[in-house]
Amino acid sequence: GIRISKLTKPEWLLSDEGLPWDSVHYQLAMPELQGISQPMVLAVAEPPRIDEETGVELTLTTPVAERVNALANRMDRWVTLQTKENSDKRVAVVYYKHPPGRQNIGADKLNVPESLFEILQRLKAEGYKTGELPESPEALLDEIQDRGVNLPDQQSGLEDLAGKVPSVSKETYLERFKQLPEAVQAEMQHGPVGYLHAQLKNAANNGHTKLGNDLLKNGVKDLRHMLRNY
Repeated sequence: GIRISKLTKPEWLLSDEGLPWDSVHYQLAMPELQGISQPMVLAVAEPPRIDEETGVELTLTTPVAERVNALANRMDRWVTLQTKENSDKRVAVVYYKHPPGRQNIGADKLNVPESLFEILQRLKAEGYKTGELPESPEALLDEIQDRGVNLPDQQSGLEDLAGKVPSVSKETYLERFKQLPEAVQAEMQHGPVGYLHAQLKNAANNGHTKLGNDLLKNGVKDLRHMLRNY
C-alpha cells in the first residue's frame, strides 16, 4: 500500500503524474526490485493545518476508503486462489506486441512464440485447463497471428477477429464500464477532449483553479502534438 503525503485526494485524482515523481524510486521501483507487485494508493494527504499548541503546520494522511476496500477484496481473492485446484483457476498470459500489426510479436530479441509454447506446456502439465495446444511454437505463432493480434487500423481484420475471440455480453460490459472513473468513461466515449473536459469539471467543482489551468495547458499541448503527427 502507498501513502501519498504531498497531495490531497482531489489533487491526486487531477494530477497528471499520480504519484509524485520524487517518490517513485522508493515507493514503486525499489519494492518491485524486491518482488513486490500490484501497488495501490491507500492514503492521501489532508489539507495542511496549524497545530494550536505549537504553531507547526501539520499535514496528516487519511485513508481512501474505496482503495482500502479494493485491496481487502483483492486479498480475499488471493486467499481463495490458494485453495483452488489449478483446473479451476483462470490465467491470462500477456505478450508484448508493438507496433500494431500481424508480424510484430516479440520483445528484445527474445523468442516469444517458443517461450509462450513452453509456458503453456508447463501449465497443462500442472493441471490447468489449456484446451488443445498447438503442436509446435511455429503453429502457436500462426494461431496468434490469426486470432491474437492488434489491428486498430484494419477494419476488416478487426471484424474477422471479433468472431474468434472470447467476449462478454453488452450488459456485462456496461456494468463494468460504469465502475470506471468518470474521466476514463469520458475518454473512452469522446477521446482525449472528453477526458480533459471531465477533469476540468472536477477541478472547477473542487475549487482547484490552478490545477485546472495546468490541465488545460497540458491538454492543449498534447492535442497539438497528436495533430502534428497526423
